[in-house]
Amino acid sequence: MKDIFEEWLQAYVRVYDDPQSLEILPCPSCGHSALRLVYNVYDSDRSVGWVEFWCDNCRKGIFLSRAVVPEWGVTVTSQERQAMSGDQDSRFEIIPPPIDED
Repeated sequence: MKDIFEEWLQAYVRVYDDPQSLEILPCPSCGHSALRLVYNVYDSDRSVGWVEFWCDNCRKGIFLSRAVVPEWGVTVTSQERQAMSGDQDSRFEIIPPPIDED
């Protein structure tokens, strides 16, 4: 059985490779087409960031560290995020990666 984190990761890869799929791809957790993707970046380097990928319907998603930001990627710096009043966009339940039990 596939882990839910793995399903989210596969959805992220699909969106990364085909950005138009973001609008139609069903959420791995709830099935709704309400996915959002934002890259948190440093002001000095917007080419690499931390990924926030979540569903606006069920408010679940994943957080990935240090990813290359594609040209089409939506970016936000910590300063920009703080300047946004009432920013509720990225508040979601983070689905953790599975723990290896060796």
